[in-house]
Amino acid sequence: LLPESQEPPAQLLLAAGQAKGMVGREGDELVRAVDAFERMGDADRAAECAVIVSWHLWHTRTHEATSWLERALSLVEGRPPSRAKALVVAEQARRAMLAYDRATALALALEAARLAEAVGDDEIRADALVTAGVVMATDGDRAGIEVLDDALELVGHRGRVASRGDTNLSVAHMGFGDADSALAALERGLERSEREGDEQGAWFLRGNLLGLVYALGEWDRALDLVRLFLHEQQESYMLSVARDVHARILHARGVEGAFDEMRSSVARARQLEDPQALWPSLIGFATLARREGLESEWRATLREVTAEIAANPTVGDAQEWHIELVCELVAAGREGDARALAERVPEGPWADACLAVVEERYVDAADILDSLANQPLQAELRALAARRLAAQGRSADARAQLDRARAFWARVGASAYLRDSDGLLVAAS
Repeated sequence: LLPESQEPPAQLLLAAGQAKGMVGREGDELVRAVDAFERMGDADRAAECAVIVSWHLWHTRTHEATSWLERALSLVEGRPPSRAKALVVAEQARRAMLAYDRATALALALEAARLAEAVGDDEIRADALVTAGVVMATDGDRAGIEVLDDALELVGHRGRVASRGDTNLSVAHMGFGDADSALAALERGLERSEREGDEQGAWFLRGNLLGLVYALGEWDRALDLVRLFLHEQQESYMLSVARDVHARILHARGVEGAFDEMRSSVARARQLEDPQALWPSLIGFATLARREGLESEWRATLREVTAEIAANPTVGDAQEWHIELVCELVAAGREGDARALAERVPEGPWADACLAVVEERYVDAADILDSLANQPLQAELRALAARRLAAQGRSADARAQLDRARAFWARVGASAYLRDSDGLLVAAS
């Protein structure tokens, strides 16, 4: 409504920029708001705006988000406790968590929660508690789930923090093998985000939901979500996950273009730079490269991802891709590296499955995956078990394991994997 020649007030620019960001539209309002607050000498408000710029850029151009967080930090350094300082520290904690630097993330999250409580800001306190809770849970401490529930209560299960809370509550539940609770958290969060018009939160929740329903064997539902990403949200942070799942399903069904789709997943993940995006994509790429007979690319990718993980303070949140990487390392004759990785995975069912694979106890590993409701990797492990049992002359046992794998592949239409296992079926008969 303002004349084009008149610059809007800083507060109006902030409000407009926040609104655009939440619905996934780009604009320059937030950047102009940072400059406007700085010109006014209001370093705290400028820092808050810079954090919000960083939030929104992280969803689309992660590499640009870091410089804005650094600018926010420079604006509050040396200043007394404030809402702005609590917000900056909370975001630093979140970034450390995403980099799988748990010790740093937890320390910063607790500091941010303390600062937020001191200035009476429940939203920032809840945001910090979400980070603290998921770090605790993924490190094997079940009290982290209670911390996440407390954070959601603080914000009344509403807004951006609630989207983060439900997403990370799902991660926490899956870490302890509770797929039902993980799925419920994602579905609840997505319903709320769509109702509130929080497009950024909704796309992130859809990406996590997509990965989970694929693992649960609901491939048609997963493909419905993939289509949303490919046709409606090209720049989402979770696009690499959508392409990864798409590639895996195409490959299992023998559809042309699967490997190119996996290359696209890795390319997108490299742009994001976060380990939580890049490592799983690289592992998926390695798995398909081996299946395609591309040995040099397979081995090169394994070297890259194992070097990345070895240089990191932790191996990340315990998930199925740890087991998949262990399988690939064993197949590559790198049993020592496989064991070293398995021993770094936080104690729990995922670590137990990793160790079982290292020791070639594939039936045990598959049974653990069964308890975690993970279907695709469980089928792969049962096929590996069948191959090993057939070689030992235990045909009946081999056939029992292979039948379970083939039953899953038949249910989801994985015709290529069924064909590949025909020879093994004869050996197990």
